[in-house]
Amino acid sequence: MNEREDQRSATEPAEPTEPAEPAGLTKAELQILEFEKSWRKIARVKEVAIRETFQIAPFEYYLCLGRVLDSPASFAAEPQLVGRLRELQWKKMRERTSGTGAVGRPAPDAAPIDGLDVEG
Repeated sequence: MNEREDQRSATEPAEPTEPAEPAGLTKAELQILEFEKSWRKIARVKEVAIRETFQIAPFEYYLCLGRVLDSPASFAAEPQLVGRLRELQWKKMRERTSGTGAVGRPAPDAAPIDGLDVEG
């Protein structure tokens, strides 16, 4: 064995190691990102898959997902996925606020509902 082979064997691990978890992400956050990458491959409705995978209600999952998407660590770990999901999130928010996707909002000229203060 020559000197170069000695240096290489000293710096290379003897056995393959598992990939390191991205810094700053919890195991649950990594599971959420992985789920978002692969849920379309599951032949179920997403909300059903969320309940079966995480044992939580979809609205709780989406709250967690929002926090994950706001994390710089998640963007560092999965920039394409997080960027795409952020864009979808912004698109849905713009639709809700622009009125094009507003469900449950009364029309501006709608009569008030008895007992409901819609003015604030």
